[in-house]
Amino acid sequence: RQTLERDYHSLCEKQPIGHMLFRQFCETRPELSRCVKFLDAVAGYEVAPDEKRKECGQHLIEKYLKPNSEDHVPEVPLQLVDACCERLEQEPSKELFKESTKLIHDYLSVAPFADYLDSLYFNRFLQWKWLERQPVTKNTFRQYRVLGKGGFGEVCACQVRATGKMYACKKLEKK
Repeated sequence: RQTLERDYHSLCEKQPIGHMLFRQFCETRPELSRCVKFLDAVAGYEVAPDEKRKECGQHLIEKYLKPNSEDHVPEVPLQLVDACCERLEQEPSKELFKESTKLIHDYLSVAPFADYLDSLYFNRFLQWKWLERQPVTKNTFRQYRVLGKGGFGEVCACQVRATGKMYACKKLEKK
């Protein structure tokens, strides 16, 4: 718990398990779920082919940025929405929603992130980090039968004790 950086960017954006668990936490609250869906839609917009980008951007604005829509994200001010609409009409660039996503990340990094740190989702994150830090030894795996032999050793079927996943493990015989 003490050795982790406790900031939003490091825990919820950089680390895949933290990213996934923060998203699951956000799914439990409708106002946060809308923000996450908006960020997903922006990611989809950024990778959309050039010919479909304008259409994708218009759909995104209609669904998340218009005040009368069901999934409206109130954290993005109307001036920014109007600016996005104008720029979309001129040229639908990949950076069109950059300011909007920054505002959403800024919003998520304050109160929602503090709530996340007190949640079971963060405790699960800490459990995963603890598991990651455990040294890998021969006792980490259950060894089963030999799958094959070769000039440098043999390959065995083995199972990770913690997760139950099966792997092939090569035992080298060094002489």
